[in-house]
Amino acid sequence: MTAASQPVGRFGPGLTRLILPRLPPAWAHVIRVVLGVWIALYLSYFLQLDSPYWAPTTVLLVAHPVRGALFSKSQWRILGTIVGAAGTVTLVAAFPQEPILFMASVSVWLGIFTFIASLLRYFRAYGAVLAGLTISLIAFGAVEHPETILNLALARIAAVTLGVLSAAFVSLIFHGSVGELEVERRVGFLMGAVASLLRSELQGQADRSPHSEQARISLDLAGVDEVIEFASAESFDISRRSTALRIGIAELFGALVAGSHTMPMMRDVAARLPGNHAAYDLGVAALNGALTQFVQHSGSPDAKTRGQLLRVALTARDELGTLVQDCTSDAHVMALAHARELLDRLSRAVQSIGMVRDEARPGPIRLRAYLDWRTALRNGLRAMSAMGLGSLFWIATAWPSGGSMLAMLGVMCSLLATNPSAGAASVDFAKGVVLSVLFAFVCAFEMLTHVDGFPLLALAILPFVAGGAYATTRPRLAPVGIPLLIFFMPLVGPTNPMHYDIVAFFNTAFAYVCGSICAVFAFRILLPPDPVLNVRRLCNSIGRAVERLGRPGPVQGRLQWEHLQHQKLARLLGRLQGASTPRREAVLKEASAAITVGSAAIQVRTALATGTLPAPILAAAEAAIHLLRDLRTNAAAAAVRSAEVSRLLAERSAGAPQSDELVRMAGAFQRIGTLIEQNWRFFQHPGASFQGDVQC
Repeated sequence: MTAASQPVGRFGPGLTRLILPRLPPAWAHVIRVVLGVWIALYLSYFLQLDSPYWAPTTVLLVAHPVRGALFSKSQWRILGTIVGAAGTVTLVAAFPQEPILFMASVSVWLGIFTFIASLLRYFRAYGAVLAGLTISLIAFGAVEHPETILNLALARIAAVTLGVLSAAFVSLIFHGSVGELEVERRVGFLMGAVASLLRSELQGQADRSPHSEQARISLDLAGVDEVIEFASAESFDISRRSTALRIGIAELFGALVAGSHTMPMMRDVAARLPGNHAAYDLGVAALNGALTQFVQHSGSPDAKTRGQLLRVALTARDELGTLVQDCTSDAHVMALAHARELLDRLSRAVQSIGMVRDEARPGPIRLRAYLDWRTALRNGLRAMSAMGLGSLFWIATAWPSGGSMLAMLGVMCSLLATNPSAGAASVDFAKGVVLSVLFAFVCAFEMLTHVDGFPLLALAILPFVAGGAYATTRPRLAPVGIPLLIFFMPLVGPTNPMHYDIVAFFNTAFAYVCGSICAVFAFRILLPPDPVLNVRRLCNSIGRAVERLGRPGPVQGRLQWEHLQHQKLARLLGRLQGASTPRREAVLKEASAAITVGSAAIQVRTALATGTLPAPILAAAEAAIHLLRDLRTNAAAAAVRSAEVSRLLAERSAGAPQSDELVRMAGAFQRIGTLIEQNWRFFQHPGASFQGDVQC
């Protein structure tokens, strides 16, 4: 359930409840879109814009069921349009009579901003896409008359701004704010989901494959960042708390990834050492009780509940610290260390998520996004090459509608570049373009020719706009519905007065269809995305990140390091959507195990940096950690040495007072040794076993 599924008006102002009384969310979204289109089109006529249809088209493009997303998308669309318009004027002025140089510069411009868009996230990427493709939407209309370029650029900016203001006005009047409540609800739900899965694994009662459930929760956790981003655009409170919320989600993600491996380790201890071990049994009961409290209170994410959960986690953690002193078995010591580490993570997650506005200072921790430079470079080169080849075709054939074909080609090559399945998405996009041509023809030549006046014009476009807007609210229909909305209004081309030129319509429509087909071939032929290679590269990146932790020198903070690896894991899951379930679960298991190894290694190196450990232990621990740099060639040695150090630390800490740091290090080394031993192939041949099982 997303923010879009909240009943519109329940949290909104009185006017919203009066006009849109608890409508289904999809239909409430459709009504807002239709009203925004009507207002934008009417104002475009009133202001006598040269291309009035671009304002309602902008409404269709920025419309979003979540108000914060609409605001974010709108501001980045305006910024991207301004940058693109400025670039258009500059290039036309630089090459007014040099078509080859001009088209070459347009191709390079599009490639650069497609590259930038591939490195950004959310609607920042959309803004970069607009900066790149706006030049093709404006410049190709001024090729024969370059002296008009400034007027065309200003008209484009005016139309986009008018559309954005119309959409924002309708959203402010008829759309209740649900962003802040959605963040609280999603975070509470996911906290309960993580605790439920960990409790099931602790008890050995998972109803289905735990790794399938872990994959689902991992994707949901990765998606919360987007919810925070959009809620920050409309809520000052969420904006102030955004960094703390992201830190809390990162801790929750870490608990999920590490817990999926440490829970089986704890069950293994109970299976290997049956009998009456009072301290260990009490520790397991304390962990189980804390997880149960998290599950039971996940539906009430208020401040009081968070305070209660924090107390529960801290109490259970302190109880485990006391019980360790009563353990005489090193296996039990390490198992309780795993449990305590998990409770530490949960308590930090609750503490960060529960920060109130006055406490939500950014702090020293900065979580940065993972940048996939190779994929971004490939996307940029593909867009540049496709536009360059299309430009040569246009120049060679002197096709009058070639500019429209290039505009479509540029839109698809840049807009779809960041899609994980760009090849399949381009086919759906082309289908939407064909549908937009058919619907535009029916609307323009079968309906509008029989009406007169703005009210009848508004009613004529109503079914097409409403149907397209509704399609975008359905995941299966959205890939086709989005291009339908993008190109419907430009193809109909409502002007004041209206002109009907069926020859010009078919020329433009044919150019659009040709451009979409060329884009499909571009994604298949020009540097085509290779899902198998992407899987192997992401696995290799995670493995190499773990290896670097064995090298001398300072290390990154554990949370920052984990956050980068969690982003790689989420991308990995997206790339594996076409893989078989067993292989998808296998790669998730191995990748998450590698992340857990790296997290434990950073924990050990942080403890070693304090310089408070005895010399023999310090030397043994440093030697074991340094072996991580040879995981690619000798993972077995690292696993054996880590297991030996783990037993040494556990023996020294069992029954000994003031051995808290030794207990934590014992647990960390056991995680390192056990997981490397179980997943050594991942480090030596990352992702190789999945070749041929992933499809575009």
